[in-house]
Amino acid sequence: MLEAKHHWMLVGGLFLAAAAGEPTRAENPRLPGLPASMVEPVPAPATGATRPAGVVAPAPAPEAMVEMPYCRPRRVGPLARWHANCKARAQEKYWGYPEEFEDAPLGLMVNSHYSAAIARGQEARMVLWQYDFVAGSSELKPRGRGQLARMTQWLAVNQFPICIEPTPYAPELAEARRQVVWHELSLGPCPVGLDRVVVGLPGGYGLETADALVIDRNRVSQTLSRGAAALGGSGSGSGSGSGTSSSAGGAGSSMSSGSSGR
Repeated sequence: MLEAKHHWMLVGGLFLAAAAGEPTRAENPRLPGLPASMVEPVPAPATGATRPAGVVAPAPAPEAMVEMPYCRPRRVGPLARWHANCKARAQEKYWGYPEEFEDAPLGLMVNSHYSAAIARGQEARMVLWQYDFVAGSSELKPRGRGQLARMTQWLAVNQFPICIEPTPYAPELAEARRQVVWHELSLGPCPVGLDRVVVGLPGGYGLETADALVIDRNRVSQTLSRGAAALGGSGSGSGSGSGTSSSAGGAGSSMSSGSSGR
């Protein structure tokens, strides 16, 4: 009876321990330590003391890597691509660089411009037309001889040839006129070779008939208006022109009436 009571008490204790949830821990027995009198303190290393040979110093701890902020690349537009690719090539081939630019003197630029214009004008005027010769022959008229004398002065200062107007209906006539002109030049103060007298028209050909008439009319209107037509005062120019014409006409009519009265 007593044994059964102890048995149920043991079972109840086990159930109570499981319900409390505390695990049973096994503890190792503690070993006895050495007394304090037997423990020698470790001396601290002196400042500046050398490390014994054979002892390797510990490696330094690696520095912590700092993560840099990430920036997205900028989008390249068409203007930026042009600056990167085309601008440098265009500046090298066509524009040039500002530090290499050398401004020419103003007098030299103006002189070269007007010299080219004068030379082109001389080239266009070194032509003997058909009306400078006697019709159907190679003989020069008095006007043709005067033109040839003026061209002789230009032959020494330029490299342009004297042109003989072609005659498509009679090519041999143009060649005969060329020989006559060259013979006249050989007798003058400036003899030249036969290659300086050619049959053809000059490279600097002048204005056509319609263009020449328009330009001449503009010059006359500017002269009559004293330059007002060139500045936009076409009305004043035409008025002054008509007034000049009417006054000239009135003067002419008065002179005619006076002479008729006499």
